[in-house]
Parts: sequence; C-alpha cells; structure tokens
Amino acid sequence: MTRVGKLIVSAVVAAALLWGHVAAAQSVCLPSDRMAKQLSDEFDEELIGVGLQNSRRLIQVWRSIEGGSFTIIVARPDGISCVIATGLAWVDVASDADDAEGI
Repeated sequence: MTRVGKLIVSAVVAAALLWGHVAAAQSVCLPSDRMAKQLSDEFDEELIGVGLQNSRRLIQVWRSIEGGSFTIIVARPDGISCVIATGLAWVDVASDADDAEGI
C-alpha cells in the first residue's frame, strides 16, 4: 500500500474513532449519483481517491482545491452513498511516484 493509501486509511479510522457517534447520529445518505452531484455542485469537490473497504463497500474521498474542504463517503452496492466524515484544510501529500521523480 502506498503512503497516500495508508494516510487515507488512517484518516478514515481516525474519523470513525473521533466522530463515529456524531456521524452515526447525523449520517447523510443519498443515491450515489445525487451525492456526487451535490458534492460537485454545492461544495466544488471532486473525487480524488477510492478504495474497497470490503466486497460490499467502496470508500470515496472527495476534496475541493479552492476551499480545502473534503468529504469521505461509503458507497454501497444498492446505489446509496453515505457521508462518514467531512472536514476542512485538506492537504495533498506526495505519492511514491512523486518521490521517485526526485531521485
């Protein structure tokens, strides 16, 4: 797993531990196409990464370049996506490929 992948997994775990009870109480779920449109239109966020949590859940990370906001959602096979974390001040980190270019 790359450093970026490990960082994303760590962020998801930390968010679940720190905000799990809040997210469960205030979870927002929508059909996946509506979720994508809302994140794009209302928050100017774009999809920057995905990963399988298990065979039935896909984790997606969305972020806004301009505002620095980010949203982590879980997409289910039934076509529903749910927000599991949101935040501000997203910072991209260099990938292993970026590191290799500097060698």
